[in-house]
Amino acid sequence: MIEEPLYEKLIGLLEITEKDNPQLVNYFTAHKDNLEGPVLVEKNRIQRTLGPELGMLNSESKQDFKSKVDNILESIKQNPDKQIYLICEKYNDRYYLLDGNHTFEALKKNGQEKFWVVFANDSVIHKQLNS
Repeated sequence: MIEEPLYEKLIGLLEITEKDNPQLVNYFTAHKDNLEGPVLVEKNRIQRTLGPELGMLNSESKQDFKSKVDNILESIKQNPDKQIYLICEKYNDRYYLLDGNHTFEALKKNGQEKFWVVFANDSVIHKQLNS
């Protein structure tokens, strides 16, 4: 189970975007007792769920996706010591991104190989991706 101070910190960060992503905040709050982490995860075990590629759960134009990734990459370079957590759902030893798809790509562009992940053990996203 996740430590309470980290949970409160993450909920605080998510509430900033609640207007844009109320489903994630509701999911995160509902799974509070099932959350684990943060853990370091290698990039090949993390699966994006948003992007311009076919088969993504949530689609976004290539131009919009690239623009957001580039903006986040610039912010990362300006604040290299900032701790960043990706929010995932874990299923069959893979981590499906719920929040942080653009950030994940920006961090990879910046050369990062491992990522701090907070996750719930569930299969909601996996089922949606494979339906």
